[in-house]
Amino acid sequence: MIKSDFKNKLNMLGEDLSRYKFCVALSGGIDSIGLLSLLISEVPKQNIYALTIDHKLRHASSQEAQEVSNYCREIG
Repeated sequence: MIKSDFKNKLNMLGEDLSRYKFCVALSGGIDSIGLLSLLISEVPKQNIYALTIDHKLRHASSQEAQEVSNYCREIG
Protein backbone atom coordinates (compact mmCIF):
# COMPACT_ATOMS: atom_id res chain seq x y z
CA MET A 1 0.00 0.00 0.00
CA ILE A 2 2.75 2.50 0.87
CA LYS A 3 4.64 1.84 -2.37
CA SER A 4 1.56 2.39 -4.53
CA ASP A 5 0.69 5.59 -2.62
CA PHE A 6 4.25 6.83 -3.09
CA LYS A 7 4.18 6.01 -6.79
CA ASN A 8 0.84 7.80 -7.19
CA LYS A 9 2.27 10.94 -5.58
CA LEU A 10 5.34 10.83 -7.81
CA ASN A 11 3.17 10.35 -10.88
CA MET A 12 1.54 13.68 -10.11
CA LEU A 13 4.79 15.15 -11.49
CA GLY A 14 4.15 13.43 -14.81
CA GLU A 15 5.00 10.19 -16.50
CA ASP A 16 8.66 10.92 -17.22
CA LEU A 17 10.33 11.09 -13.80
CA SER A 18 13.78 10.91 -15.41
CA ARG A 19 13.59 14.64 -16.16
CA TYR A 20 13.50 15.50 -12.44
CA LYS A 21 16.24 15.58 -9.80
CA PHE A 22 15.35 14.44 -6.28
CA CYS A 23 17.11 15.35 -3.07
CA VAL A 24 16.52 13.19 0.01
CA ALA A 25 17.84 13.82 3.53
CA LEU A 26 18.87 10.64 5.34
CA SER A 27 19.69 10.19 9.00
CA GLY A 28 20.15 6.43 8.86
CA GLY A 29 16.93 5.59 10.65
CA ILE A 30 14.53 3.03 9.26
CA ASP A 31 12.21 5.73 7.89
CA SER A 32 14.92 7.45 5.86
CA ILE A 33 16.20 4.12 4.52
CA GLY A 34 12.62 3.24 3.57
CA LEU A 35 12.20 6.56 1.77
CA LEU A 36 15.44 6.04 -0.14
CA SER A 37 14.38 2.50 -1.11
CA LEU A 38 11.02 3.74 -2.39
CA LEU A 39 12.66 6.52 -4.37
CA ILE A 40 15.22 4.16 -5.93
CA SER A 41 12.42 1.82 -7.01
CA GLU A 42 10.75 4.62 -9.01
CA VAL A 43 13.46 7.05 -10.12
CA PRO A 44 16.80 6.53 -11.90
CA LYS A 45 19.55 6.52 -9.25
CA GLN A 46 21.54 9.16 -11.12
CA ASN A 47 18.65 11.57 -10.47
CA ILE A 48 18.78 11.13 -6.69
CA TYR A 49 20.94 13.25 -4.41
CA ALA A 50 21.31 11.90 -0.90
CA LEU A 51 22.18 14.22 1.97
CA THR A 52 23.33 12.58 5.18
CA ILE A 53 22.07 14.31 8.31
CA ASP A 54 23.28 13.61 11.85
CA HIS A 55 20.44 15.06 13.92
CA LYS A 56 22.03 13.93 17.23
CA LEU A 57 18.60 13.00 18.63
CA ARG A 58 19.71 9.50 19.58
CA HIS A 59 22.94 8.21 21.09
CA ALA A 60 23.63 6.14 17.95
CA SER A 61 22.73 8.87 15.44
CA SER A 62 26.34 9.56 14.41
CA GLN A 63 26.95 5.89 13.71
CA GLU A 64 23.64 5.59 11.80
CA ALA A 65 24.51 8.64 9.69
CA GLN A 66 27.89 7.12 8.84
CA GLU A 67 26.29 3.78 7.96
CA VAL A 68 23.73 5.37 5.63
CA SER A 69 26.48 7.42 4.01
CA ASN A 70 28.47 4.23 3.38
CA TYR A 71 25.36 2.50 2.05
CA CYS A 72 24.70 5.32 -0.41
CA ARG A 73 28.28 5.12 -1.66
CA GLU A 74 27.96 1.35 -2.11
CA ILE A 75 24.76 1.50 -4.16
CA GLY A 76 26.04 4.36 -6.29
